[in-house]
Amino acid sequence: MTRHLLIIGGQRCGTTLLYELLDDHPEITMARPRRPEPKVFLSDELSARGIAWYHSTFFGHATDEVV
Repeated sequence: MTRHLLIIGGQRCGTTLLYELLDDHPEITMARPRRPEPKVFLSDELSARGIAWYHSTFFGHATDEVV
């Protein structure tokens, strides 16, 4: 079973650093590319593509990470 995190923050508040620190951990994988990913939640067209599309687009690189 995997666990999921959603990082939310304002501009210049350290979210990029947090992303990089988490991505360096061997048991954590982060969405790639990082910047366009949140737009999925704002677009009816993109969210209608489904969870399989979301996973393959942003987490296709993931292997056996826990988070």
